[in-house]
Amino acid sequence: MVIIMTRLDIIQFLLDGFEHRYYLEIGVSKGDNFVKVKADYKVGVHPIDPSEKILFAINENCEYFPMTSDNYFEHFTGIKNREQNKFSLIFFDGLHEYEAAYRNICNALNCLSDEGIIVVRNCKPTNEVIGLPPDKYKSVSNEIKAQNKRLWTGDVWKSIVRLRSSRDDLLIFTLDCDWGCAIITRGTPESKLQFSEEEINAMQFNDLNDHCNDFLNLKSSNYLYTYILSRQKKKRIHLYVEKSAYWEKHCAKNYNLQGHLGTVELDKGIILPTKLIIDEKYRHFGLSGGVCDCDGNFAAGILRDILGLSINRTCTSSYKVNAEDLEFIDETVVYGGVIYSHFGHFIMESLCRLWWWVENKDKGYKIVFNSQDDKHYEFYELLNMSGMNDNDIMILDKPKQFKKVIVPEQSAYFISGYHEKFLNIYNCIRDSVKPAEYEKIYLTRTKLPLKDAINEEYFEQYYQSKGYKVVAPEQLSIREQVSIMAGASEVVCVSGTLPHLALFAKDGIKLTVLVRSYSSMYTSQLWLNQARDIESTYIDVSMNLLPTSHVRGTFLLFPTEYWKKYLADIGDCPNNNDEADIDDYALEYIKLWAKNFAVGGRLKNISKTTIVDVVYAINKFYLEKKLIREN
Repeated sequence: MVIIMTRLDIIQFLLDGFEHRYYLEIGVSKGDNFVKVKADYKVGVHPIDPSEKILFAINENCEYFPMTSDNYFEHFTGIKNREQNKFSLIFFDGLHEYEAAYRNICNALNCLSDEGIIVVRNCKPTNEVIGLPPDKYKSVSNEIKAQNKRLWTGDVWKSIVRLRSSRDDLLIFTLDCDWGCAIITRGTPESKLQFSEEEINAMQFNDLNDHCNDFLNLKSSNYLYTYILSRQKKKRIHLYVEKSAYWEKHCAKNYNLQGHLGTVELDKGIILPTKLIIDEKYRHFGLSGGVCDCDGNFAAGILRDILGLSINRTCTSSYKVNAEDLEFIDETVVYGGVIYSHFGHFIMESLCRLWWWVENKDKGYKIVFNSQDDKHYEFYELLNMSGMNDNDIMILDKPKQFKKVIVPEQSAYFISGYHEKFLNIYNCIRDSVKPAEYEKIYLTRTKLPLKDAINEEYFEQYYQSKGYKVVAPEQLSIREQVSIMAGASEVVCVSGTLPHLALFAKDGIKLTVLVRSYSSMYTSQLWLNQARDIESTYIDVSMNLLPTSHVRGTFLLFPTEYWKKYLADIGDCPNNNDEADIDDYALEYIKLWAKNFAVGGRLKNISKTTIVDVVYAINKFYLEKKLIREN
């Protein structure tokens, strides 16, 4: 699967990976990328006309800096100690002329941070006219230009050939997208070219056309994610999965949300129990309730995406309450958020405002929550472990108005990522228990009352033979679960809710996730791993012959080709029967699948699956033959 991307996708993705995002854009006269990209500090210049002043330059003080194309690098490196704040990312889309591009790239390296990246567009023309240098392109007739839709890259590609021939300190490759976007960083070259300046000057389009892959070190656009993962100082993510490009894209993202976490204070604020809202057209299940001001204007609930997109179980609206039904309490309270009824979402999302309580324990304010239902699990015990008393907690069963409501900002969003303070409450809970003595644990699902997987025992037995303690979390109290996680250095489990228990682990543990279905890639787990600095391994062990979903599915777990590749990489082989036959489990799996999907309208979860998907899966897993899907 090739992921299509534009220069803007590349720029924003790369910028998001930096802690301090200083961005320089050169040669885009309208500033299209500059105005759209999110960065801490943005500068845009026009290198073509020496009399042209800077188009865009702005910092946190809204300061603008005039400069010309001859001195903009020298000028800017002297501003506000740029040795400490050099550019994280520099993007070129300038004159489309070889010598100018080469000169600009060399100059840019002087104000690029050590880990910085340069992106150069227009490195891969598709025909001779589009690839002409400026002086020759001017003489091309308007008719021929029109035939090429007035597209023009110039001979920028030569600058890449020259750099790859002359520099031993630069790692350079070109993504095959958006007219060729070259990526330049400091590092050891993958390979070098051996051309002289005279040879490069004499090159024509046909030379590039015949040797494009070699000249440009051309890569699929997917390679961007592979490269970003490889830039990590120590490799923290290991993938043994089918859709590797899809996984790498999400694994390479920086989920650390920048910015200050604040609070809002509402005089005579109202907190409402949540109500379920069902949109049948879009099959969206939203919540209404949360916090509103004294006039009924919605103030806070829960967002699962920082962009506020409509995702199931978000709370983004309030509802009207009659004055006579509204109880007034003359106290200042803190809004704690929504308690989710699903355990995994409960521990991931329901505590995301409690960073404030950790920092303000001495205030003595009650923490008020609203809930979907009365399934609070061991909510009180969990908060007691953080130092909060039962009397400090209020779960609403009816609307209440308070003297003042303090609303801390969310420290995490299930889809988008986390702020630095997100883990404060989990660290507080973890540090309240004595860590268990088991360093290596396998969290099993085999003891669940409602079985949803076939053949997990195969993997459980393998890890048990390697010295892992097998633990069924649902048979333990929440305190015991936290203790188990607090003591572990290595954890293995099937994808789903279980990996979320790493919230209570110490930083830097090793987590191996056995992926049970194609839809088991949770961005929330990826940002949790990033927050905890977890070394994670994902292994696809799914052989689901029939359609399923990650929410309510039936899974056939098996020693797949990815599992065998994982074992080969660690130099091991299982002690139990590695020659397991899928025939031994297929009938049991089909029966369980039929039983599980006949309950509670679950078939609607797989309603978009076609018979083609089923045939494809059976051929792939059962007959070991991958079919080519037809459009």
